[in-house]
Amino acid sequence: MPETLSVRLNRVRLHSIEVPESFATDDSFTVALDNHGEATHAHLRLDEALSEVASIATTNHYVRSGATERVPVIVHEAKPISGTLTVATAYGSESESVPVRITEPADAQGTVEIDASLVERTQRTEPAAGSTDAGSAGARSAGAPRTGTATASPPAGPTERRVAPSRGMALGGALALVLAGIVLVVIEQLAVVVGGLAIFLGAVAFGYFLLR
Repeated sequence: MPETLSVRLNRVRLHSIEVPESFATDDSFTVALDNHGEATHAHLRLDEALSEVASIATTNHYVRSGATERVPVIVHEAKPISGTLTVATAYGSESESVPVRITEPADAQGTVEIDASLVERTQRTEPAAGSTDAGSAGARSAGAPRTGTATASPPAGPTERRVAPSRGMALGGALALVLAGIVLVVIEQLAVVVGGLAIFLGAVAFGYFLLR
């Protein structure tokens, strides 16, 4: 709701004008012409400073006895500026002026303008989207051991290379033992055959001598 600048007409005497000591606003406002006496004409005028940012559609107003006429004052540009609003009656023979100050809107007072060069420098220094996460993930992958169920087998180390010859030697020794056993068996069998053959030849020789 627009703020109101109250003006009292004809309250003290005929054509008297009572205005506030000052008035301040940050937007369009209303001048309330409150007539306490006989019907009268009132004229409103903005000085040159206020006319730069505000305007009044109709400056001359007829106010009936006991009535209140509301006159809108449109503020086109809410910037800090000070001026005066003059109210005149009796065809300008009586007049009073009110110091009016236009201020910045409350929301504009808290606004901070950012230098474009600062924004550009910030954009250049900020890392690309996802680079931080990727770097962190890479650092975690490089610095922390994997705990997954499937892990790559480590390359063969010196211990495995020493184990391989040991297994070969064991297999060679076992094979040698088997061959030795086979040789012993063969030799034993051969000894039996040779012994039997010797006995047989001895018996033949003995029989031969007996028959002679």
